[in-house]
Amino acid sequence: MGRVVLTSTCSNGFAYSSSSLAESVVKGEWNDGTSATKGYQVSGVTLDNPVVLSASYYDDYSFTEYNGIPTLTNYVESVFDWIKELFK
Repeated sequence: MGRVVLTSTCSNGFAYSSSSLAESVVKGEWNDGTSATKGYQVSGVTLDNPVVLSASYYDDYSFTEYNGIPTLTNYVESVFDWIKELFK
């Protein structure tokens, strides 16, 4: 879908002369869990000691309860549903 899901830093040693990142496709897929990459499975590159700077979650609220995000945020979805019904 082309959406940014993570920004991070890592301590990889990378030989730019032998392999260019310009040809790499890096993919982050939500895997419903906790991890150093905030619930995303990253493929296309190996991350050594990743430090996540930001994580974005799309489409629903299934990410709550994971990675230190409290379930209290679930009420937002029900409030939005209530408002949508109110203005039908």
